[in-house]
Amino acid sequence: MARPAPDPPARAVAGEPPPRSPEPAAAPELTVGEAAGLLACVALAAVATASVALAEVGRHDGWLAAGLGVVATALVGTAAWRSSPRPRLRTDRAEAGLLAATAVAGAVLFLPGFPYASADKDPGVYVAHAFAIARQGDVSIPDAVLRHHLPTDLSGGARFPGIWLDADDPGVVTPQFFHLYPATLATAADLVGRRGVFNLTPLVAILSLCVWTLA
Repeated sequence: MARPAPDPPARAVAGEPPPRSPEPAAAPELTVGEAAGLLACVALAAVATASVALAEVGRHDGWLAAGLGVVATALVGTAAWRSSPRPRLRTDRAEAGLLAATAVAGAVLFLPGFPYASADKDPGVYVAHAFAIARQGDVSIPDAVLRHHLPTDLSGGARFPGIWLDADDPGVVTPQFFHLYPATLATAADLVGRRGVFNLTPLVAILSLCVWTLA
């Protein structure tokens, strides 16, 4: 015995039109300057992350870190571009002019970077650590004096101010500061030499000014 057909929906009985499907979300709009700023920030973060990861395992290489950063940036950029809805790019001449003026002003104010490498203050410790990472490939620095058991003044467990002994390896020392930026400076040293170490911070400052201008 055939089952009776179900009653039609109330909307169909009343002759009302079926409900509309939700409209697709509007595609986000970016200026060329905004897209360039985002890519630059992602690239800097990716290269820095690759630099510190390689240095922490004792395998730092600036060219490898830069290559990994470029690949990661390309993957992120491609995923963002292929997302749905795809972002739309537009050119803003006023914004481009303002960004150019900001970059020029930053370059005049910040470049060239001051070649401070004395380890008596924090910036010098960062720089000294960066050169050590570029030379040794590791965040821990071999200390020939300690390895040969020569007398040293190890007051408070420190080899020098801000540079500490390693309990797991008595022949090495490790700076106390976070290793991310020294490892990134080490990548700059591998790519363009000592001038890269002293000019990376001013270049990051110029990028920050441009991003602040876009905000």
